[in-house]
Amino acid sequence: MNGYSRNLLQSQDKYIEIWIEKDALRTIFTDIARNYNVPVITCRGFVSVSFLNDFRKRVQFYNQRNKNVLMLYFGDFDPSGMEMLRSMKITLEQEMNLTGIYFKRIALTKEDIEKYDLPYDPAAIKKSDTRTKKFIDKYGSYAVELDALEPEVLSDKIKNAIEDEIDLDKYYREYDSYKIEIDKLNLLRNSVINFIKTKWE
Repeated sequence: MNGYSRNLLQSQDKYIEIWIEKDALRTIFTDIARNYNVPVITCRGFVSVSFLNDFRKRVQFYNQRNKNVLMLYFGDFDPSGMEMLRSMKITLEQEMNLTGIYFKRIALTKEDIEKYDLPYDPAAIKKSDTRTKKFIDKYGSYAVELDALEPEVLSDKIKNAIEDEIDLDKYYREYDSYKIEIDKLNLLRNSVINFIKTKWE
């Protein structure tokens, strides 16, 4: 009777995933996202077609259940980090003919860099990267990694990004049901344990 869980987002209209560029920050994300039953996916750079195909299957599964699919993306603010989401979007929509997905970049953004006065080093931008010129023309010579954000700030951004996309009333109703079910299971477990103790004593 251990390990019981309830999908706290099962009554929502959306299925949400968080995608992050680097595995190093995964713990911060999962510590928060697990409270909402939101999975965290690590991209580790430009993902393969097979990786995206697994996502395509999840999208189709939830679309069949009349749920909109939302990807919340967190990545570095540099030529590669800014291109990754766009590249995945093109592959999914144009090459895999997949529709019904909403993509939202949460961090990093240029606004984050300015708001939190994050240090950036123009020399860190790789001149050999074919995406560099387009990036500089649009954003300037910024190069900032996601982990430049203070952990508390990043945690707040993760939590707010999720809560902005869900119906909190439905979420808390699911959570209340979960607590009731846990209490019932604990009573049943204690009854079984007491019965066994009595029987063997």
